[in-house]
Amino acid sequence: MDAQAWKDPLKFCPERFLNKHGGIVKPDAFVPFSLGRRMCMGEALANMELFLYTTSLVKRFELQPCEMGQPPTTQFTEGIVCAPMPFQLRFVERAIY
Repeated sequence: MDAQAWKDPLKFCPERFLNKHGGIVKPDAFVPFSLGRRMCMGEALANMELFLYTTSLVKRFELQPCEMGQPPTTQFTEGIVCAPMPFQLRFVERAIY
């Protein structure tokens, strides 16, 4: 991530995408779906699907670290897309969902 575009680019900070009222902010340096006439028409659909998928997983399962696995770190690999380092989780089905 570019240090000129982001404050503390190596720090995990999801709050950087929220304004002081909790609304979503789209910084100019963040364009995963491109811009202009050729921007992705499916951005709204993709965001909605990701939200529904994630909330249904969190509703149905409790995420726990594996007994033998290490807890997740905030380190990541750099490249075109920043990805977290590999880690293991257990999905434990909730009793009531």
